[in-house]
Amino acid sequence: MSHVALQQQLLKIALLGSERQTQAPQAQGALQPMIQALYPENKMPDGDARASALLSAMAILDQYQCVGKQPDVFEGQLVIADHTQPLPEISAASELHLNRLLNDHALRPLLLPWLETAAEQGLQVSPRLMPALLHMACQKKALRALISSIIGSRGQWLAQQNPAWHHLSLHLVAKEGELDHQCWEEGSLEQRVDYLKAYRQQDTQGALVLLQAVWSQEAANVRQALLATLKIGLSLADEAWLESCLNDRSKLVQRDAAILLGSLEASALRMRHQQRLTEWLRLDMKSGLLGKLGAKPVLQVKLPETWDKTWLRDRVLEKPPQGMGAKAWWLEQSLALVPPSFWCEHWGIAAQDLLALTHKHDWQAALLSGFRQGLCHYPDPEWIEAWALTIEPLVDELWAVLTPEQAELLALKLLEPKLAGDSFKVLRQLEHAWSAAFSQQVLTKLGQWVARSKKQSIAYPFMDTLNVLAVHMHPDSLCEMEALLTPYLPAHNQSNLHEVMFHLRFRIDMLSALVKH
Repeated sequence: MSHVALQQQLLKIALLGSERQTQAPQAQGALQPMIQALYPENKMPDGDARASALLSAMAILDQYQCVGKQPDVFEGQLVIADHTQPLPEISAASELHLNRLLNDHALRPLLLPWLETAAEQGLQVSPRLMPALLHMACQKKALRALISSIIGSRGQWLAQQNPAWHHLSLHLVAKEGELDHQCWEEGSLEQRVDYLKAYRQQDTQGALVLLQAVWSQEAANVRQALLATLKIGLSLADEAWLESCLNDRSKLVQRDAAILLGSLEASALRMRHQQRLTEWLRLDMKSGLLGKLGAKPVLQVKLPETWDKTWLRDRVLEKPPQGMGAKAWWLEQSLALVPPSFWCEHWGIAAQDLLALTHKHDWQAALLSGFRQGLCHYPDPEWIEAWALTIEPLVDELWAVLTPEQAELLALKLLEPKLAGDSFKVLRQLEHAWSAAFSQQVLTKLGQWVARSKKQSIAYPFMDTLNVLAVHMHPDSLCEMEALLTPYLPAHNQSNLHEVMFHLRFRIDMLSALVKH
Protein backbone atom coordinates (compact mmCIF):
# COMPACT_ATOMS: atom_id res chain seq x y z
CA MET A 1 0.00 0.00 0.00
CA SER A 2 1.35 3.41 -0.95
CA HIS A 3 2.08 6.02 1.71
CA VAL A 4 -0.83 8.15 0.54
CA ALA A 5 -3.23 5.20 0.63
CA LEU A 6 -1.95 4.23 4.10
CA GLN A 7 -2.50 7.77 5.37
CA GLN A 8 -6.07 7.76 4.06
CA GLN A 9 -6.72 4.35 5.65
CA LEU A 10 -5.44 5.45 9.07
CA LEU A 11 -7.51 8.65 8.88
CA LYS A 12 -10.63 6.63 8.05
CA ILE A 13 -10.04 4.32 11.02
CA ALA A 14 -9.58 7.31 13.33
CA LEU A 15 -12.84 8.85 12.16
CA LEU A 16 -14.83 5.60 12.52
CA GLY A 17 -13.21 4.59 15.82
CA SER A 18 -10.29 2.25 16.44
CA GLU A 19 -12.63 -0.32 18.06
CA ARG A 20 -13.98 -1.06 14.58
CA GLN A 21 -10.52 -1.75 13.17
CA THR A 22 -10.31 -5.43 12.13
CA GLN A 23 -7.06 -5.61 10.13
CA ALA A 24 -3.52 -4.41 10.69
CA PRO A 25 -2.46 -1.66 8.25
CA GLN A 26 0.09 -2.54 5.59
CA ALA A 27 2.95 -0.31 4.40
CA GLN A 28 5.73 -0.45 1.80
CA GLY A 29 9.49 -0.53 1.96
CA ALA A 30 11.38 0.52 5.09
CA LEU A 31 8.15 1.69 6.71
CA GLN A 32 6.61 -1.81 6.87
CA PRO A 33 8.82 -3.25 9.71
CA MET A 34 8.02 -0.26 11.92
CA ILE A 35 4.26 -0.61 11.36
CA GLN A 36 4.46 -4.39 11.80
CA ALA A 37 6.13 -3.95 15.22
CA LEU A 38 2.92 -2.24 16.42
CA TYR A 39 0.80 -5.18 15.24
CA PRO A 40 2.73 -8.40 16.13
CA GLU A 41 1.82 -11.31 13.84
CA ASN A 42 -0.64 -8.92 12.09
CA LYS A 43 -3.03 -9.22 15.02
CA MET A 44 -5.06 -6.39 16.51
CA PRO A 45 -4.07 -5.31 20.08
CA ASP A 46 -6.77 -5.37 22.73
CA GLY A 47 -8.27 -2.48 24.72
CA ASP A 48 -6.41 0.81 24.95
CA ALA A 49 -3.41 -0.75 23.18
CA ARG A 50 -5.40 -0.72 19.92
CA ALA A 51 -5.90 3.08 20.01
CA SER A 52 -2.26 3.54 21.05
CA ALA A 53 -1.09 1.47 18.07
CA LEU A 54 -3.19 3.52 15.68
CA LEU A 55 -1.83 6.82 17.02
CA SER A 56 1.74 5.47 16.88
CA ALA A 57 1.27 4.35 13.27
CA MET A 58 0.05 7.80 12.29
CA ALA A 59 2.99 9.46 14.07
CA ILE A 60 5.50 7.12 12.41
CA LEU A 61 3.96 7.75 8.98
CA ASP A 62 4.06 11.52 9.54
CA GLN A 63 7.70 11.47 10.57
CA TYR A 64 8.61 9.15 7.72
CA GLN A 65 7.04 11.46 5.16
CA CYS A 66 9.05 14.37 6.58
CA VAL A 67 12.50 12.79 6.99
CA GLY A 68 12.33 9.11 6.22
CA LYS A 69 12.80 9.31 2.43
CA GLN A 70 15.99 9.83 0.48
CA PRO A 71 16.01 13.24 -1.24
CA ASP A 72 15.50 13.36 -4.98
CA VAL A 73 18.71 13.46 -6.99
CA PHE A 74 19.02 16.54 -9.26
CA GLU A 75 19.93 15.38 -12.74
CA GLY A 76 19.66 18.72 -14.56
CA GLN A 77 22.25 21.42 -15.20
CA LEU A 78 22.91 24.11 -12.64
CA VAL A 79 22.52 27.69 -13.83
CA ILE A 80 25.67 29.71 -14.35
CA ALA A 81 25.98 32.65 -12.00
CA ASP A 82 26.22 36.16 -13.43
CA HIS A 83 29.62 37.73 -12.76
CA THR A 84 29.39 40.87 -14.92
CA GLN A 85 30.12 44.22 -13.31
CA PRO A 86 26.80 45.64 -12.06
CA LEU A 87 25.62 49.22 -12.54
CA PRO A 88 25.51 51.56 -9.52
CA GLU A 89 22.52 50.69 -7.35
CA ILE A 90 19.79 53.15 -6.44
CA SER A 91 19.94 54.70 -2.97
CA ALA A 92 17.93 53.46 0.00
CA ALA A 93 15.57 56.42 -0.38
CA SER A 94 14.99 55.63 -4.08
CA GLU A 95 14.34 52.01 -3.17
CA LEU A 96 11.61 53.13 -0.76
CA HIS A 97 10.12 55.33 -3.48
CA LEU A 98 10.12 52.48 -6.03
CA ASN A 99 8.60 50.05 -3.57
CA ARG A 100 5.79 52.57 -2.92
CA LEU A 101 5.24 53.09 -6.65
CA LEU A 102 4.93 49.34 -7.22
CA ASN A 103 2.44 48.84 -4.41
CA ASP A 104 0.36 52.04 -4.37
CA HIS A 105 -2.03 52.12 -7.31
CA ALA A 106 -2.74 55.85 -6.82
CA LEU A 107 0.96 56.63 -7.37
CA ARG A 108 1.36 54.29 -10.36
CA PRO A 109 1.36 57.16 -12.96
CA LEU A 110 4.65 58.32 -11.44
CA LEU A 111 6.34 54.98 -12.17
CA LEU A 112 7.13 55.96 -15.77
CA PRO A 113 9.01 59.19 -14.88
CA TRP A 114 10.83 57.28 -12.10
CA LEU A 115 11.97 54.60 -14.57
CA GLU A 116 12.97 57.21 -17.17
CA THR A 117 15.07 59.17 -14.67
CA ALA A 118 16.73 56.04 -13.24
CA ALA A 119 17.64 54.93 -16.77
CA GLU A 120 19.04 58.38 -17.63
CA GLN A 121 21.17 58.29 -14.47
CA GLY A 122 22.56 54.84 -15.39
CA LEU A 123 21.30 53.23 -12.17
CA GLN A 124 20.31 49.67 -11.34
CA VAL A 125 17.66 48.54 -8.88
CA SER A 126 18.55 46.29 -5.97
CA PRO A 127 18.12 42.53 -6.58
CA ARG A 128 15.22 42.21 -4.12
CA LEU A 129 13.06 44.49 -6.32
CA MET A 130 13.89 42.79 -9.62
CA PRO A 131 11.17 40.09 -9.37
CA ALA A 132 8.49 42.75 -8.80
CA LEU A 133 9.73 44.73 -11.81
CA LEU A 134 9.81 41.63 -14.01
CA HIS A 135 6.25 40.89 -12.95
CA MET A 136 5.35 44.48 -13.90
CA ALA A 137 7.03 43.98 -17.29
CA CYS A 138 4.67 41.03 -17.87
CA GLN A 139 1.68 43.32 -17.30
CA LYS A 140 2.91 46.52 -19.00
CA LYS A 141 4.55 45.95 -22.37
CA ALA A 142 5.24 49.68 -22.76
CA LEU A 143 7.54 49.61 -19.70
CA ARG A 144 9.66 46.62 -20.76
CA ALA A 145 12.46 48.57 -22.44
CA LEU A 146 12.92 50.87 -19.42
CA ILE A 147 12.71 47.98 -16.96
CA SER A 148 15.26 46.10 -19.03
CA SER A 149 17.70 49.00 -18.77
CA ILE A 150 17.54 49.30 -14.96
CA ILE A 151 17.67 45.62 -13.95
CA GLY A 152 21.09 45.22 -15.54
CA SER A 153 22.69 41.95 -16.58
CA ARG A 154 21.69 40.35 -13.28
CA GLY A 155 18.03 41.02 -13.98
CA GLN A 156 18.44 39.71 -17.52
CA TRP A 157 19.98 36.55 -16.09
CA LEU A 158 17.15 36.26 -13.56
CA ALA A 159 14.53 36.55 -16.32
CA GLN A 160 15.97 33.47 -18.01
CA GLN A 161 15.56 31.34 -14.87
CA ASN A 162 11.79 31.70 -14.60
CA PRO A 163 9.68 30.24 -17.46
CA ALA A 164 6.96 32.81 -16.71
CA TRP A 165 9.37 35.58 -17.79
CA HIS A 166 10.84 33.90 -20.89
CA HIS A 167 8.39 35.62 -23.25
CA LEU A 168 9.56 39.10 -22.20
CA SER A 169 11.58 40.99 -24.77
CA LEU A 170 14.26 41.85 -22.26
CA HIS A 171 17.54 40.91 -23.89
CA LEU A 172 19.08 42.61 -26.88
CA VAL A 173 18.74 41.09 -30.33
CA ALA A 174 22.40 41.86 -30.95
CA LYS A 175 25.55 40.43 -29.38
CA GLU A 176 28.80 42.34 -29.70
CA GLY A 177 27.37 44.47 -32.49
CA GLU A 178 26.03 41.53 -34.54
CA LEU A 179 22.44 40.31 -34.69
CA ASP A 180 21.72 37.20 -32.65
CA HIS A 181 19.93 34.94 -35.14
CA GLN A 182 18.73 32.75 -32.28
CA CYS A 183 16.26 35.53 -31.40
CA TRP A 184 14.68 35.09 -34.82
CA GLU A 185 14.57 31.29 -34.64
CA GLU A 186 13.53 30.79 -31.02
CA GLY A 187 12.53 34.17 -29.55
CA SER A 188 9.15 35.51 -28.57
CA LEU A 189 7.07 37.48 -31.06
CA GLU A 190 8.37 40.76 -29.59
CA GLN A 191 11.97 39.57 -29.95
CA ARG A 192 11.42 38.44 -33.53
CA VAL A 193 9.87 41.80 -34.40
CA ASP A 194 12.82 43.61 -32.79
CA TYR A 195 15.22 41.39 -34.71
CA LEU A 196 13.53 42.06 -38.05
CA LYS A 197 13.46 45.82 -37.35
CA ALA A 198 17.20 45.79 -36.63
CA TYR A 199 17.82 43.69 -39.75
CA ARG A 200 15.76 46.11 -41.90
CA GLN A 201 17.96 48.97 -40.70
CA GLN A 202 21.04 47.06 -41.89
CA ASP A 203 19.72 45.37 -45.02
CA THR A 204 16.16 46.14 -46.17
CA GLN A 205 16.03 43.51 -48.90
CA GLY A 206 17.76 40.86 -46.83
CA ALA A 207 15.13 41.34 -44.12
CA LEU A 208 12.36 41.07 -46.72
CA VAL A 209 13.78 37.77 -48.01
CA LEU A 210 13.93 36.47 -44.44
CA LEU A 211 10.29 37.44 -43.90
CA GLN A 212 9.20 35.80 -47.13
CA ALA A 213 10.91 32.55 -46.17
CA VAL A 214 8.74 32.05 -43.07
CA TRP A 215 5.58 33.83 -44.21
CA SER A 216 3.43 30.85 -45.15
CA GLN A 217 4.00 29.01 -41.88
CA GLU A 218 3.20 31.90 -39.52
CA ALA A 219 -0.15 32.60 -37.84
CA ALA A 220 -2.18 35.65 -38.90
CA ASN A 221 -1.27 37.75 -35.84
CA VAL A 222 2.42 36.97 -36.36
CA ARG A 223 2.26 37.87 -40.06
CA GLN A 224 0.58 41.14 -39.18
CA ALA A 225 3.21 42.04 -36.55
CA LEU A 226 6.14 41.14 -38.81
CA LEU A 227 4.65 42.97 -41.80
CA ALA A 228 4.65 46.22 -39.81
CA THR A 229 8.48 46.14 -39.74
CA LEU A 230 8.51 47.00 -43.45
CA LYS A 231 7.80 50.62 -42.48
CA ILE A 232 11.55 50.82 -41.88
CA GLY A 233 13.24 51.65 -45.18
CA LEU A 234 10.01 51.15 -47.13
CA SER A 235 10.54 51.62 -50.87
CA LEU A 236 9.18 50.57 -54.24
CA ALA A 237 11.39 47.50 -53.97
CA ASP A 238 8.84 46.21 -51.44
CA GLU A 239 5.83 46.96 -53.67
CA ALA A 240 5.59 43.60 -55.41
CA TRP A 241 5.60 41.73 -52.12
CA LEU A 242 3.03 44.04 -50.56
CA GLU A 243 0.80 43.68 -53.62
CA SER A 244 0.88 39.91 -53.10
CA CYS A 245 -0.16 40.45 -49.47
CA LEU A 246 -3.39 42.05 -50.73
CA ASN A 247 -4.44 38.44 -51.44
CA ASP A 248 -3.52 37.19 -47.95
CA ARG A 249 -6.05 34.98 -46.19
CA SER A 250 -6.17 37.45 -43.27
CA LYS A 251 -8.24 40.61 -43.82
CA LEU A 252 -6.09 42.47 -41.28
CA VAL A 253 -2.93 41.60 -43.21
CA GLN A 254 -4.63 42.77 -46.41
CA ARG A 255 -5.54 46.06 -44.74
CA ASP A 256 -2.04 46.68 -43.36
CA ALA A 257 -0.44 45.87 -46.72
CA ALA A 258 -2.74 48.39 -48.41
CA ILE A 259 -1.84 51.05 -45.82
CA LEU A 260 1.88 50.51 -46.45
CA LEU A 261 1.35 50.72 -50.21
CA GLY A 262 -0.55 53.96 -49.72
CA SER A 263 2.52 55.56 -48.16
CA LEU A 264 4.55 54.90 -51.33
CA GLU A 265 3.97 57.90 -53.59
CA ALA A 266 4.47 55.98 -56.83
CA SER A 267 2.85 52.68 -55.86
CA ALA A 268 0.22 51.31 -58.23
CA LEU A 269 -2.37 51.05 -55.43
CA ARG A 270 -1.96 54.67 -54.42
CA MET A 271 -2.09 55.82 -58.03
CA ARG A 272 -5.31 53.88 -58.54
CA HIS A 273 -6.91 55.48 -55.48
CA GLN A 274 -5.77 58.97 -56.50
CA GLN A 275 -7.09 58.56 -60.02
CA ARG A 276 -10.40 57.29 -58.70
CA LEU A 277 -10.75 60.06 -56.14
CA THR A 278 -9.83 62.89 -58.50
CA GLU A 279 -12.79 61.77 -60.62
CA TRP A 280 -15.07 61.74 -57.58
CA LEU A 281 -13.85 65.01 -56.01
CA ARG A 282 -13.34 68.38 -57.66
CA LEU A 283 -12.49 71.80 -56.29
CA ASP A 284 -14.33 74.48 -58.23
CA MET A 285 -12.97 78.00 -58.02
CA LYS A 286 -15.49 80.82 -58.42
CA SER A 287 -14.96 82.75 -61.62
CA GLY A 288 -15.81 86.32 -62.48
CA LEU A 289 -16.45 89.00 -59.86
CA LEU A 290 -16.99 86.53 -56.99
CA GLY A 291 -13.62 84.95 -57.70
CA LYS A 292 -11.91 88.32 -57.71
CA LEU A 293 -13.59 89.20 -54.42
CA GLY A 294 -12.08 86.12 -52.80
CA ALA A 295 -15.15 83.90 -52.56
CA LYS A 296 -14.48 80.44 -51.19
CA PRO A 297 -14.03 77.57 -53.65
CA VAL A 298 -16.62 74.79 -53.64
CA LEU A 299 -15.82 71.12 -53.03
CA GLN A 300 -17.82 69.11 -55.55
CA VAL A 301 -18.50 65.41 -54.89
CA LYS A 302 -19.80 63.14 -57.64
CA LEU A 303 -19.80 59.43 -56.83
CA PRO A 304 -20.56 56.47 -59.10
CA GLU A 305 -23.90 54.73 -58.89
CA THR A 306 -22.54 51.18 -58.79
CA TRP A 307 -19.65 49.42 -57.13
CA ASP A 308 -16.84 48.14 -59.36
CA LYS A 309 -15.51 44.69 -58.42
CA THR A 310 -11.98 45.79 -59.37
CA TRP A 311 -12.03 48.05 -56.30
CA LEU A 312 -12.03 45.01 -54.00
CA ARG A 313 -8.30 44.42 -54.44
CA ASP A 314 -7.72 48.05 -53.40
CA ARG A 315 -9.59 47.46 -50.12
CA VAL A 316 -12.76 49.29 -51.18
CA LEU A 317 -15.48 46.92 -50.00
CA GLU A 318 -18.97 46.98 -51.46
CA LYS A 319 -21.35 46.61 -48.52
CA PRO A 320 -21.28 49.40 -45.91
CA PRO A 321 -21.73 49.03 -42.15
CA GLN A 322 -25.28 49.23 -40.86
CA GLY A 323 -26.64 52.79 -40.93
CA MET A 324 -24.21 54.06 -43.59
CA GLY A 325 -24.86 54.67 -47.27
CA ALA A 326 -22.94 52.64 -49.86
CA LYS A 327 -21.50 55.65 -51.71
CA ALA A 328 -20.30 57.30 -48.50
CA TRP A 329 -18.65 54.00 -47.57
CA TRP A 330 -16.78 53.78 -50.88
CA LEU A 331 -15.58 57.37 -50.56
CA GLU A 332 -14.43 56.94 -46.96
CA GLN A 333 -12.45 53.76 -47.68
CA SER A 334 -10.62 55.24 -50.64
CA LEU A 335 -9.78 58.51 -48.86
CA ALA A 336 -8.32 56.52 -45.96
CA LEU A 337 -5.61 55.07 -48.23
CA VAL A 338 -4.35 58.38 -49.63
CA PRO A 339 -2.23 60.76 -47.54
CA PRO A 340 -4.32 63.93 -46.88
CA SER A 341 -1.30 66.03 -47.85
CA PHE A 342 -1.90 64.90 -51.45
CA TRP A 343 -4.97 67.11 -51.65
CA CYS A 344 -3.10 70.22 -50.54
CA GLU A 345 -0.54 69.64 -53.30
CA HIS A 346 -3.13 68.64 -55.89
CA TRP A 347 -5.42 71.62 -55.35
CA GLY A 348 -2.91 74.12 -53.98
CA ILE A 349 -4.92 74.69 -50.80
CA ALA A 350 -4.00 74.75 -47.10
CA ALA A 351 -5.21 71.91 -44.89
CA GLN A 352 -7.22 74.24 -42.66
CA ASP A 353 -8.96 75.82 -45.66
CA LEU A 354 -9.82 72.41 -47.12
CA LEU A 355 -11.30 71.20 -43.83
CA ALA A 356 -13.36 74.38 -43.63
CA LEU A 357 -14.95 73.45 -46.97
CA THR A 358 -16.38 70.27 -45.45
CA HIS A 359 -18.44 72.27 -42.93
CA LYS A 360 -22.15 71.54 -43.49
CA HIS A 361 -21.24 69.71 -46.70
CA ASP A 362 -23.67 67.05 -47.93
CA TRP A 363 -20.87 64.47 -47.67
CA GLN A 364 -19.29 65.93 -44.51
CA ALA A 365 -19.33 62.72 -42.45
CA ALA A 366 -17.73 60.56 -45.14
CA LEU A 367 -15.13 63.21 -46.05
CA LEU A 368 -14.04 63.84 -42.48
CA SER A 369 -13.98 60.15 -41.58
CA GLY A 370 -11.83 59.37 -44.63
CA PHE A 371 -9.48 62.30 -43.98
CA ARG A 372 -9.15 61.30 -40.33
CA GLN A 373 -8.27 57.69 -41.12
CA GLY A 374 -5.81 58.82 -43.78
CA LEU A 375 -4.24 61.18 -41.28
CA CYS A 376 -3.80 58.36 -38.75
CA HIS A 377 -2.20 56.17 -41.43
CA TYR A 378 -0.02 58.92 -42.92
CA PRO A 379 0.63 61.56 -40.23
CA ASP A 380 1.31 65.12 -41.32
CA PRO A 381 1.97 67.85 -38.70
CA GLU A 382 0.26 70.59 -40.73
CA TRP A 383 -2.87 68.50 -41.15
CA ILE A 384 -2.91 67.38 -37.51
CA GLU A 385 -2.67 71.00 -36.38
CA ALA A 386 -5.46 72.03 -38.75
CA TRP A 387 -7.61 69.12 -37.55
CA ALA A 388 -7.09 70.00 -33.89
CA LEU A 389 -7.81 73.70 -34.44
CA THR A 390 -10.88 73.35 -36.66
CA ILE A 391 -12.44 69.90 -36.18
CA GLU A 392 -11.57 68.08 -32.96
CA PRO A 393 -8.69 68.86 -30.58
CA LEU A 394 -8.59 65.67 -28.52
CA VAL A 395 -7.99 62.77 -30.92
CA ASP A 396 -5.64 60.33 -29.19
CA GLU A 397 -4.45 58.64 -32.39
CA LEU A 398 -3.31 61.94 -33.90
CA TRP A 399 -1.51 63.20 -30.82
CA ALA A 400 0.28 59.85 -30.53
CA VAL A 401 2.12 60.33 -33.85
CA LEU A 402 3.43 63.83 -33.07
CA THR A 403 6.96 64.32 -31.81
CA PRO A 404 7.20 65.85 -28.31
CA GLU A 405 8.22 69.17 -29.83
CA GLN A 406 5.29 69.20 -32.26
CA ALA A 407 2.84 68.21 -29.54
CA GLU A 408 4.01 71.01 -27.23
CA LEU A 409 3.73 73.66 -29.96
CA LEU A 410 0.21 72.52 -30.83
CA ALA A 411 -0.87 72.40 -27.19
CA LEU A 412 0.19 76.01 -26.68
CA LYS A 413 -1.88 77.07 -29.68
CA LEU A 414 -4.91 75.28 -28.26
CA LEU A 415 -4.71 76.97 -24.87
CA GLU A 416 -7.28 79.67 -25.45
CA PRO A 417 -6.42 83.36 -24.88
CA LYS A 418 -9.27 83.55 -22.36
CA LEU A 419 -7.72 80.60 -20.53
CA ALA A 420 -10.95 78.74 -19.87
CA GLY A 421 -10.43 75.80 -17.54
CA ASP A 422 -11.59 73.31 -20.21
CA SER A 423 -8.80 74.39 -22.57
CA PHE A 424 -6.24 72.82 -20.23
CA LYS A 425 -7.68 69.37 -21.04
CA VAL A 426 -5.43 69.28 -24.08
CA LEU A 427 -2.47 68.81 -21.74
CA ARG A 428 -3.71 65.29 -21.02
CA GLN A 429 -2.61 64.35 -24.53
CA LEU A 430 1.06 65.04 -23.73
CA GLU A 431 2.29 61.89 -22.02
CA HIS A 432 6.01 62.52 -22.52
CA ALA A 433 8.33 64.32 -20.11
CA TRP A 434 7.71 68.00 -20.84
CA SER A 435 10.54 70.33 -21.76
CA ALA A 436 11.59 73.04 -19.34
CA ALA A 437 10.44 75.85 -21.66
CA PHE A 438 7.03 74.31 -22.29
CA SER A 439 6.51 73.57 -18.59
CA GLN A 440 7.24 77.17 -17.71
CA GLN A 441 4.80 78.44 -20.34
CA VAL A 442 2.07 76.12 -19.07
CA LEU A 443 2.76 77.20 -15.51
CA THR A 444 2.50 80.84 -16.54
CA LYS A 445 -0.87 80.23 -18.20
CA LEU A 446 -2.03 78.23 -15.17
CA GLY A 447 -1.08 81.13 -12.91
CA GLN A 448 -3.00 83.55 -15.11
CA TRP A 449 -6.06 81.32 -15.08
CA VAL A 450 -5.93 80.92 -11.31
CA ALA A 451 -5.58 84.69 -10.87
CA ARG A 452 -8.48 85.45 -13.23
CA SER A 453 -10.80 82.81 -11.81
CA LYS A 454 -11.08 84.80 -8.54
CA LYS A 455 -12.33 81.70 -6.74
CA GLN A 456 -11.58 80.37 -3.31
CA SER A 457 -11.40 76.83 -4.67
CA ILE A 458 -10.40 75.05 -7.86
CA ALA A 459 -13.12 73.31 -9.89
CA TYR A 460 -13.34 69.56 -9.30
CA PRO A 461 -13.04 68.53 -13.02
CA PHE A 462 -9.78 70.48 -13.19
CA MET A 463 -8.13 68.05 -10.75
CA ASP A 464 -7.41 65.46 -13.46
CA THR A 465 -5.51 68.08 -15.43
CA LEU A 466 -3.53 69.10 -12.35
CA ASN A 467 -2.55 65.46 -11.84
CA VAL A 468 -1.20 65.41 -15.41
CA LEU A 469 0.90 68.48 -14.62
CA ALA A 470 2.20 66.87 -11.45
CA VAL A 471 3.32 63.78 -13.40
CA HIS A 472 4.77 65.28 -16.60
CA MET A 473 5.92 68.82 -15.83
CA HIS A 474 9.67 69.48 -15.95
CA PRO A 475 11.31 69.06 -12.51
CA ASP A 476 12.53 72.66 -12.54
CA SER A 477 8.90 73.89 -12.41
CA LEU A 478 7.55 71.54 -9.73
CA CYS A 479 8.38 73.71 -6.72
CA GLU A 480 6.82 76.75 -8.40
CA MET A 481 3.66 74.75 -9.12
CA GLU A 482 3.53 73.66 -5.50
CA ALA A 483 3.79 77.27 -4.33
CA LEU A 484 1.03 78.29 -6.78
CA LEU A 485 -1.44 75.67 -5.50
CA THR A 486 -0.65 75.70 -1.79
CA PRO A 487 -2.92 78.72 -0.96
CA TYR A 488 -5.92 76.73 -2.22
CA LEU A 489 -5.45 73.80 0.17
CA PRO A 490 -7.58 75.20 3.06
CA ALA A 491 -10.61 75.50 0.76
CA HIS A 492 -10.19 71.87 -0.34
CA ASN A 493 -10.41 70.08 2.96
CA GLN A 494 -10.19 66.33 2.27
CA SER A 495 -10.50 66.93 -1.49
CA ASN A 496 -8.59 65.76 -4.52
CA LEU A 497 -6.31 68.78 -4.39
CA HIS A 498 -4.55 67.18 -1.42
CA GLU A 499 -3.93 64.11 -3.57
CA VAL A 500 -2.53 66.29 -6.37
CA MET A 501 -0.21 68.01 -3.92
CA PHE A 502 0.90 64.67 -2.49
CA HIS A 503 1.76 63.42 -5.99
CA LEU A 504 3.60 66.65 -6.68
CA ARG A 505 5.67 66.51 -3.50
CA PHE A 506 6.31 62.79 -3.89
CA ARG A 507 7.67 63.38 -7.40
CA ILE A 508 9.91 66.20 -6.16
CA ASP A 509 11.34 63.88 -3.48
CA MET A 510 11.74 60.85 -5.74
CA LEU A 511 13.52 62.77 -8.51
CA SER A 512 15.75 64.48 -5.98
CA ALA A 513 16.78 61.11 -4.53
CA LEU A 514 17.62 59.72 -7.97
CA VAL A 515 19.57 62.74 -9.20
CA LYS A 516 21.51 63.18 -5.94
CA HIS A 517 22.70 59.60 -6.21
